[in-house]
Amino acid sequence: MEAQNSTKSTTKEEGPSSPSKVACTETRKVQVAVNHGQGYIWDVSDVWHLWRNCRMVGCLVGSLPRHPHQSCTLGLPLRLLPEEVTLLVEEGLGETVRYKEMEEKPSQTLKDTFSECRERCYKEQVQEAAIQRREQVKRMADKILEGKRKKFLIKQKEKNEEVNGSETNGSVEEEFTLTREDVIQEEEAKLQPLPQHLQIVEVFTRHPLLDQLTTERCPWPYPTTQEERVRYKVFCDLWHQGHYLTSGIKFGGNFLVYAGDPHLYHAHAIVRCVREQQLRQGGEVDLVAATRVAASTKKTFVLASLDNDGQVLYRSYHWFEEVEEEEEENMDENDEEL
Repeated sequence: MEAQNSTKSTTKEEGPSSPSKVACTETRKVQVAVNHGQGYIWDVSDVWHLWRNCRMVGCLVGSLPRHPHQSCTLGLPLRLLPEEVTLLVEEGLGETVRYKEMEEKPSQTLKDTFSECRERCYKEQVQEAAIQRREQVKRMADKILEGKRKKFLIKQKEKNEEVNGSETNGSVEEEFTLTREDVIQEEEAKLQPLPQHLQIVEVFTRHPLLDQLTTERCPWPYPTTQEERVRYKVFCDLWHQGHYLTSGIKFGGNFLVYAGDPHLYHAHAIVRCVREQQLRQGGEVDLVAATRVAASTKKTFVLASLDNDGQVLYRSYHWFEEVEEEEEENMDENDEEL
């Protein structure tokens, strides 16, 4: 069969890499905000902690205030995988909470607080802009004064020539009485406040109103189905081996497996979680498509499941390049015969 000739499978009791148990390097509880069945992190210090110490990456889903009309670069909050949330709770590294106000329309109190925050931010920017402009004027005062002096001398020279019909050698410079302090005062008088529509939007590293929200403990039932239990078991097994994991939906799997930090490493495996019967049988067309996708992205396609004892089983598939080359040669020969 084509799938059997095109793929190679191996069954092993370990994950795609080292089987050593690796836990979080720092014990600290983070608050995971639950909203519509998803877990979110609203504090950048918690995001940094999960990334550096717990090997949990998640994905940023918030728009950037300065660049809202794009989706290439996103900001807070960080959305965690359901498996990551459950693992944090079970390992004592986090707790799930619910912010009541986030599920309701903003109250008038929150609206007033937001407006006050924007107004305070605007006034601070106006003051800071004025201070910076004054410092700039003081640094450039001598050059401005010299420029004004040259302009004055040129105008006086032209004026004298028109009146007397010839160049006057009088002490024109003595008539120039402008001082450095006069220049500074004159330039400061020209300062205009920053237009409110041009104010810089502050990029918060933590939800600015988080302390004012009502915090409630929130139950986290995941996993609830057999498929979710398989996914969670596989996720825990790979995480305890020291791997980084992210969502693998773009590559037709459940997880992408990284040997190190995803910001520094490429994923080396695509893991799809299935039941044990599917692990043994599998769909030929599906396997061929999945292994070809994995091979084209320089990854290994892995099927993961649980045996009767609840142990995780892995079966990896690799695309045989020589088989593909033979098929191409046969096609070329057939074309020549035709």
